Amino acid sequence: MSAHNVEDVYGLSPLQFGMLYHSLEDTSDTRPYMVQMTEEVEGPFDETLFGAAWQQLVDRHSILRSAFVWEGVSEPVQVVQRRAPLPFEVRDLRGLSGQEERLNAFLAEDWARGFDLSRAPLVRVTVLRMTEERRIVVWSFHHILLDGWSVQILQKELFALYRALLDGTPAGLPPTVPYRRYIEWLNSRRDDDSGAFWSEYLAGVTEPTALHVDRDTGDTGVGEFEVCASAELFARARDYAKSQRVTMNTLVQGLWSILLSRYSRQDEVLFGSTISGRSIDLPGVESMMGLFINTLPVRGRLTGDLVVSEWLRDLQDEQLDMRQWEYCHLVDVQKHSRIPRGEPLFRSILVFENYPVVQKPSDFPEGLTRRLVNCVERTGYPLTLVVSAGRALEFRFVYDRGRFDAETVERMAGHLESLLASVVESPGARIGDLNMLTKRERREVLVDWNGVTGSYPETATIHRLVEDRVAIDPDAVAVTRGEQRWTFAEINARANRLAHHLRGSGITPDTLVAVCLERSPDLIATLLGILKAGAAFVPLDPDYPADRIMYMVEDASAPLVITSAALADRLPDRVDRLLVDAGWPAGPETDPEPLASPDDLAYVIYTSGSTGKPKGVALEHRGVVNYLHWCDRNYPAGVRGGIGSILYSSVTFDLTITALFLPLIQGQQLVIPVPGPDQTAFDAAIDVICAGTPISFLKATPSHLEVLAAHLESRGARHRIATIVAGGENLTPQLVSRLLDAGSTHTTISNEYGATEGSVANVMSLTTEPDPHGGTTTLGRAVTNTTVYVVDHHNQPAPVGVPGHALLGGICLARNYHDRPELTAQRFTANPLSPPRSDPRVYHTGDLVKWRPDGTLEFIGRIDNQVKVRGYRIELGEIENALNTHPGIHTTAVTAREDTPGDKRLVAYVVPTPGHTPAAHQLRAHLQQQLPDYMVPAVYVTLDQLPLTPNGKVDTKALPAPDHHRPDLDTSYTAPRNTTEATIAGVWSDVLGVDTVGIHDNFFQLGGQSISAVRVVSRLRDAGLGVSLQQIVRHPTVAELAAALDVPQPASSGLMVLLSSVADPRLPVLFCVHPGGGSTHPYRALARCLAGTFTVYGIQAPGLNADEAPLVGMESIAERYWREVRTVQPTGPCTILGWSTGAVIAHAMGVRAPEDVTGLFLLEPAVTGDDQRDRFHRHAEVYRRVSALWRRGQNQRGAERAATEQELRRLAPEMNLDEGLVTLDEWLPYAVLEAEVRSLAAYRPARSGARATLFVSDTVRDGSGDEVPEARYVAHWHGLYPAGLAQRAMPGRHMEMVRGDEQLELLVSTLREAVPAAAADRERELLTA
Repeated sequence: MSAHNVEDVYGLSPLQFGMLYHSLEDTSDTRPYMVQMTEEVEGPFDETLFGAAWQQLVDRHSILRSAFVWEGVSEPVQVVQRRAPLPFEVRDLRGLSGQEERLNAFLAEDWARGFDLSRAPLVRVTVLRMTEERRIVVWSFHHILLDGWSVQILQKELFALYRALLDGTPAGLPPTVPYRRYIEWLNSRRDDDSGAFWSEYLAGVTEPTALHVDRDTGDTGVGEFEVCASAELFARARDYAKSQRVTMNTLVQGLWSILLSRYSRQDEVLFGSTISGRSIDLPGVESMMGLFINTLPVRGRLTGDLVVSEWLRDLQDEQLDMRQWEYCHLVDVQKHSRIPRGEPLFRSILVFENYPVVQKPSDFPEGLTRRLVNCVERTGYPLTLVVSAGRALEFRFVYDRGRFDAETVERMAGHLESLLASVVESPGARIGDLNMLTKRERREVLVDWNGVTGSYPETATIHRLVEDRVAIDPDAVAVTRGEQRWTFAEINARANRLAHHLRGSGITPDTLVAVCLERSPDLIATLLGILKAGAAFVPLDPDYPADRIMYMVEDASAPLVITSAALADRLPDRVDRLLVDAGWPAGPETDPEPLASPDDLAYVIYTSGSTGKPKGVALEHRGVVNYLHWCDRNYPAGVRGGIGSILYSSVTFDLTITALFLPLIQGQQLVIPVPGPDQTAFDAAIDVICAGTPISFLKATPSHLEVLAAHLESRGARHRIATIVAGGENLTPQLVSRLLDAGSTHTTISNEYGATEGSVANVMSLTTEPDPHGGTTTLGRAVTNTTVYVVDHHNQPAPVGVPGHALLGGICLARNYHDRPELTAQRFTANPLSPPRSDPRVYHTGDLVKWRPDGTLEFIGRIDNQVKVRGYRIELGEIENALNTHPGIHTTAVTAREDTPGDKRLVAYVVPTPGHTPAAHQLRAHLQQQLPDYMVPAVYVTLDQLPLTPNGKVDTKALPAPDHHRPDLDTSYTAPRNTTEATIAGVWSDVLGVDTVGIHDNFFQLGGQSISAVRVVSRLRDAGLGVSLQQIVRHPTVAELAAALDVPQPASSGLMVLLSSVADPRLPVLFCVHPGGGSTHPYRALARCLAGTFTVYGIQAPGLNADEAPLVGMESIAERYWREVRTVQPTGPCTILGWSTGAVIAHAMGVRAPEDVTGLFLLEPAVTGDDQRDRFHRHAEVYRRVSALWRRGQNQRGAERAATEQELRRLAPEMNLDEGLVTLDEWLPYAVLEAEVRSLAAYRPARSGARATLFVSDTVRDGSGDEVPEARYVAHWHGLYPAGLAQRAMPGRHMEMVRGDEQLELLVSTLREAVPAAAADRERELLTA
């Protein structure tokens, strides 16, 4: 733009600034904040004069001649041009074919043009002549210029100017008031108390309100859906609002708050609301043209017991209080929340259109009519609700099709209407009582999609079903174990003798008889005998700790335990025992007369309890019979020559109920596998399966099925299982695919969901192909005579796609928790939903599930107290319990906070006991004795008392943010002594949020971690100190780091990091090879534990400095690391430990020089090879792309840089990082990570003669990682050590292997035991050489 054409320059309004920002950062074709209005004009019309009227309008209003400048200025400004010719075009479509198609093509073309915000005017008009008397007028503009009120003024003035030109007379319009006046008025209010208001209003807000129904749809563009309330409902809504003294705007805001609350399962929600912004304090504001509206947060605080009408009035009063701050900049407002930088304050906005209609039909020239055909506009938010309440109540949803599908938005509109109807129908209703579902949806989730009623053996008991089968084919083989073969008649006779014996000893219905036996035919006969006697069995696992067995026997008040001589000493002496191997009871072999009814107890199974003591779940025959009957109908018996199932799992696991009783009911053979040496029962079961034995059904957890699939694949075997039943865990489509591919017969996969409290399972799906809808297999629907409900946090039914709490109902429910009336009352309650069919009682599972559109259920997770910090899933209650064991602590609460974006930390809030004030370092040391490092909070805040919610629970949202004072450390404060120390302390203070940092303070004890260390490196380099990440880890105090930096550094520093506090020459040395990422910091806890036993060094990867190249190739890395080792230990054999990627490198070092290795300790190294190459290449490609994007972004500015950073963050999930941690401002070792995985992809490990020990964690054992299955994993590594490889099972997950207390204890004991022995062996070898 030329300087002589500039009329004025001034700043932006708050919403203009926001629109400018969103428009610049947008890289899609969405065109946020562009508006395209399409009108139909009929009658006599002069296009030339119409264009002239438009130009006069542009000349008249400075806002229409404004452009925006944001580069080269300290803050964006709008620049008014003296002259701005309007782009005005006329297109003649008269007589042309396909006019509608041509019109649509033009509209798309016009939309695609968008606007260059730096060039005025940001308006254009096109007239399309369709016929002599009919025209389509399309005028497009950027919302940054005008709001809806201004559009009304513009159109009135436009036709006044047009009429004046037609008549040749002056228009007589009043003088304009420039938009600058509004900006000046805004600026006069900048220095006020708005900050205090917004800080209080947004206190406790830490994240945007999640809708849970948005997802990556794979679509693009923007969708719209509009619904109009009936005239009757609109009238009732107006009457309700009037009677309750609230505005229609307040009513709509309330409805949207309730909908968001139901969708998000939160009692507090936040959304944006657009206000007019035309303050009465500004003279002439009602006739000004420009953008006056503003979008500000609305906070809905709504608990279920609030009366709707009273709450709406409070909401309205709150909005009135906010009016004095309605001019505030949204960017400034967000600073007063605790939502991390880069996250939006809200994800949806509500626009209530309530501006005056200033035009009348008489304003148009005679004979001319006009009609709005369409108005397309886009906001920068994923979801916008536009509501108008003029002649009708209309709801228009504008949504990002990349996040929402049309069906979801249509359902949402129905929910809004249902809430409105529910409110006006019950003026005194409470929020929690409101119905959100449409009538059709309510019928679907309560009736159509729920369990159907059907016939089942309702008068039968479990043992009666078995007796019926015995009568049909008594000589058929019922149970086999090795060479033992028992017919149905023999099992039944043996059970009958026990039953008669128990009857004679006074056993009655509901008597609990404990059973502690190994898996055997005697176990099956015992369970049947107890049931036939009329009693209920309590299964005990012989492998349980003795204390746990004793607790269960005593808690059940069992008068008798049936066991064997070998297991008797594990049982309480004061309880009678029947030893079945010392002589089976004598008695009649006929079926005893029935005593137990379907409503008597069949068994009590103990499950783990949150208090630490197991709880007994009491199940009656009726529910189990119904479940087994469903299984009988849906898991058909197999072909002759095959078996029914395999009993490999503990009878204390209710999964076993299916495998135990269903084959007996179906007349099929039940095989009890006999484990060989070093085998588990499941290992033996796998051998049976891999032998190709035809099997009717196999029931297992997905973890077991992963192991089975791995064995089938590695052995090249094929199973012949007709039905595979999965239960207890999430079943992935990938596992389903593997199981189906590994079969040689037609296999059905059943995914069972339920609970012990619901008679094994009562939601099932049957499939013969993998689920095509994502990362989990559908749970299916409730089986016959059972129900399942999904409720929100007000116990109202949840709609499709919205997560809710799963409630189980129907005849499957357990009677109670044995002798636990309070827990029973808590988990088994009256049905809150009153469904059409009688279903009076439900069980609260604690599981989070959701309905799919097809009426099946999908499992999401648990409703519990878990958080995820740095990739670790942490149970906060476990930390709280550990803290509460400190004698100086009265009570505590632990939470995860992210007060600094990208820096999520655990914070402990402690209330000390009277007379005690434990220091933070004391609490930290106390926890380090019980918990792994990643579970030890970084910050400790002392409070007089914990804030509580009205219902007496800890109000985590009211817990204060930690202050910035220096925490209690085990070192006293010493001030910086020189410029280098002062610079380092200042950077640490800024990055860690600690106001005072002493020179002897430890970076990691101040709350530092790997991500913050990277930020410190970046900041210190900016300050002129050439520090490396490696140096911060080596020198974790200010004084040590400053001293290291003041010493001249060699051109290429070594890779060795001393992890022990001192290098004691009298101790043997342990070399720890870095895991993935190159840092050795994770080994510091191990080094502390080995103090006095080893001097521990870490080998850090080259390339951790941005100007240093990483190494590629395992052999090259091994060679370089041996050279580094010899700088510390020039001669003699070495002890080397490696974790993860480091373990692969350690193996390569052992291959290179096996004679130089005393001991090699491999902590779960990755498997490499041809079939793993693609997996590592995929990871490498991600790191390559990330590294390239980071380098590119360093030379970019403005919108270009923002687009690159957005692209960079999209790759964060593929690196298992939170998006907030990935920025262009801070460097992470992407190149090192890329080099490592490329090395893994190319590496083909050779055999090694080194003495080695392999550690394997639960991650490999249960198949939950991305490693190969356990069987293949172990075979791979054992095959590389022909002379033998010691193997140790390590508890916990892969990521805990050098962090958790149990893991460190195992490592330390293994190192202390193995290394001296290995050294002695080596010495003997040398002496005899």
